[in-house]
Amino acid sequence: MVAVVAFLAYAPTERPPLLWTACGGLAVYLASQVLVLPAKGRVFLGLAAVTGAAAWVLEVPPDALREGLFRAVFIASLFTMFGYLRDPAEASPRMQAAGRYLAARRPGRRYAAMTFGGHLMALALGIGVVHLLGTMVTRATVDVDNAHIRLRRRRMLSAVARAFIVILAWSPASLAVAVVLSDLPETSWGAVAPWCAGYALMMLLAGWALDRFVKAPDGTVPPPPDSDAGARVLLPVLGLVALVFGLGAAWSSLLGVRLVIGVMTAAPVVGMAWVMLQCRRGGAGRGAALRCFAGRVERHVTEALPSHRLEVAVLSSAVFAGSVAVALVPTEALSSLWAAVPLPGWALLAALAVLVVALAQVGLHPVLLVTAVSGALPAPAELGVPAAAVAVALTAAWALSAASSPYAAVTLLMGRIGGETAATVGRRWNGPWTLTCLAILAAWLLVLTRAGA
Repeated sequence: MVAVVAFLAYAPTERPPLLWTACGGLAVYLASQVLVLPAKGRVFLGLAAVTGAAAWVLEVPPDALREGLFRAVFIASLFTMFGYLRDPAEASPRMQAAGRYLAARRPGRRYAAMTFGGHLMALALGIGVVHLLGTMVTRATVDVDNAHIRLRRRRMLSAVARAFIVILAWSPASLAVAVVLSDLPETSWGAVAPWCAGYALMMLLAGWALDRFVKAPDGTVPPPPDSDAGARVLLPVLGLVALVFGLGAAWSSLLGVRLVIGVMTAAPVVGMAWVMLQCRRGGAGRGAALRCFAGRVERHVTEALPSHRLEVAVLSSAVFAGSVAVALVPTEALSSLWAAVPLPGWALLAALAVLVVALAQVGLHPVLLVTAVSGALPAPAELGVPAAAVAVALTAAWALSAASSPYAAVTLLMGRIGGETAATVGRRWNGPWTLTCLAILAAWLLVLTRAGA
């Protein structure tokens, strides 16, 4: 909590003591969890330590270290803050009703509702949409012994995960777009938005099309409920999205921070207010409601936060190591290597996207891979491609790495929610979709290059 509060205070003020306080809080938390972390978490912590030591010995510029620390605390805070929506969502009868409605849709319509509706929700909630809709899905499909229900859960959770993943390919509030555009001074979000958004739409459509080929086992598919009732039960979800987005946008505008910071700050405020409303349910007195509220907040801080130790360790360590490692990469040698590759510019970009996704499977975080590639590439004009093509290729590579890597935040979180391993979510559930989207990316880059955007 010290790390998160200090980071949220640092974002609008950029006062160094606050950043160091946040880093110190995160370091203490990770150090306290080392002995109980799974081996994967300790490996990533070791990687971050080795990278930091190498940067110190080789006298990497302080700005590179500061940027790495900032990104590490940012992603840990992002992951943690949206968790405050999950507890009240799990206990909300209205959220459960909305989940049951979505779960009862016929397969094609159900996937479309989850992935397209979830994508719009993710614009406001970010990775919080995985918490919210993922919880709704698991609450609505609790019969894990039924093969039909298990497949239904897989298809719905896949739709939810992809709804958020596609955000990484085009939204200006996503970390992927922010990092890529910071390395591409030749262009801006407004210039690349139509091409990135076009590719994002094709990603969503590809997921829907692939879902149509998934065959359920023998069994009866429940009919969809009454459409009027469905519209009513979904209104609280839309209201929640509007509330979180509205507060986040207001906070972002007031303090001049990025939208993702504003929404991240609004999430725990809305979550705690929601908990208090639930504690007052049934006419409970003020004293009883306050005791209920304090007990639930205490359980979240002492039980829910430590239960995310693996995700926080993997994500923060990977982001730090990736950011700092960029300063250690001999970019001149890599630039010469790219120039010697006998491929047209669009094909080279497609090949680099495949490489990023492949390396993500062994634990290399896309923040390292994408930043290193964008820094090593020559100017887009020298490749014979527009700057928008580079932006599309790298943000798409980041998104598809997040979809398929067992070390990514989405697969780790979805595995936790769905009771599966991150490898199962990334490779078995999202593997065919990832390969399809890579093929679409190559064709889209060719079109973009020919159009000279």
